[in-house]
Amino acid sequence: LGAEQVDAVALYLRQFERGQGIIIGDQTGIGKGRQAAAVIRHAVLKGYLPVFFTKSPSLYTDMYRDLKAIGFEDIHPFIVNSSSDSGAKIKDANGNVIFTPLSGKAQEELLTTNKTIATESLESIEWHKRTGRKLPNPDTTPTVNIYENIDYLPNEYDMVFTTYSQIQSASYYKRSWIESNCERGIEGSKRCKKVIFILDESHSAGGFDSIIGNWMRRVLPKTHCCCYLSATFAKYPEVMPFYGKKTAIAETGL
Repeated sequence: LGAEQVDAVALYLRQFERGQGIIIGDQTGIGKGRQAAAVIRHAVLKGYLPVFFTKSPSLYTDMYRDLKAIGFEDIHPFIVNSSSDSGAKIKDANGNVIFTPLSGKAQEELLTTNKTIATESLESIEWHKRTGRKLPNPDTTPTVNIYENIDYLPNEYDMVFTTYSQIQSASYYKRSWIESNCERGIEGSKRCKKVIFILDESHSAGGFDSIIGNWMRRVLPKTHCCCYLSATFAKYPEVMPFYGKKTAIAETGL
């Protein structure tokens, strides 16, 4: 790490101890990715679950290379994007594919449990409302198959890579699964770990009336801490409440 990067990581570690967040607003070229890699490495070594958010799945490869550059390439990321997203494959410097995301069906089987219940049951009605699905006609469809997400990261993985689009528009269970991990995290647990958010290009997630913006403002307080990274973090006034959920911006009274 360069001197500026060391300073930023040290400031992050102070916020980690306080259970708060930090905004790293370095301009392009300083190396925010390398700093994010240090945060991810620290989380894994301390027994926390790092969830890395970024704007484009092609940036997963950049993060892998940054992790490798700081001597932390023995990683096992769970990629939330499905295998149909070709850009989500993580490649090494020679273009060889190192990690490939699971198919959508395989992800659903891994992260959810299914059961069959009566269509008109209260549980069914509440589930359809919560997931935004239309309740079938009980006369033609007397039973429905519903799913509930698990609340932990399967043992074979040690971190999560996701794009903001996966929260904004992908299957409901994916964002529900990440939120469940944040809610159920226990200090020192090897199964239900406390969660740390690493938010690359963080201004992309702060829309005031968007799905991702509302979700982030609800979920961030449930994390142990977070690291926002963006050269234009204060791009719009509407994003500031998003930062206020984990920083002293909440104390300004604005």
